[in-house]
Amino acid sequence: MELINDCCTEILTERLICLKAEVKTAEEAIQLAADKLVEQGFVKSGYAEAVIEREKTYPTGLAGAGYNIAIPHTNPEFVIKPGMAIVIPKEPVTFAMMGTPTEKLECQMIFPLAMEHPDKQLQLLMKLMSFFQSKEILKQIHEAEDASTIVQLLKDLEN
Repeated sequence: MELINDCCTEILTERLICLKAEVKTAEEAIQLAADKLVEQGFVKSGYAEAVIEREKTYPTGLAGAGYNIAIPHTNPEFVIKPGMAIVIPKEPVTFAMMGTPTEKLECQMIFPLAMEHPDKQLQLLMKLMSFFQSKEILKQIHEAEDASTIVQLLKDLEN
């Protein structure tokens, strides 16, 4: 499975990337990404609320290589077509840590997912996790000045 394309459907487009986002909480970051995903036809309304609710029980914060990330997502019932948004907040946003909800992480990058099939979601998560092992890749994504740079970085990673 490719990261950027899934059966001829673009999973990530520049319109799904928010750089230097003025968000203060995990909920605001999720809502911002959800608004983009709804606007671009990836998810139905209600997606943001479902992701925020799921995050309370199954947090998605991860300590990355030099950068903390979060990969919020929810059940496929809200998904119209597979997609991934990216929110790079101006200041880090607090997410609970995956597997250890009492531990909080200041996340510099948020990657909300919208996947129709659990197996494809797992494949995408596994691929993202391998990318997130690279401090250099995370640094390039975090410091990107424009959305096209991030799309290109992730396309380059498919090879």
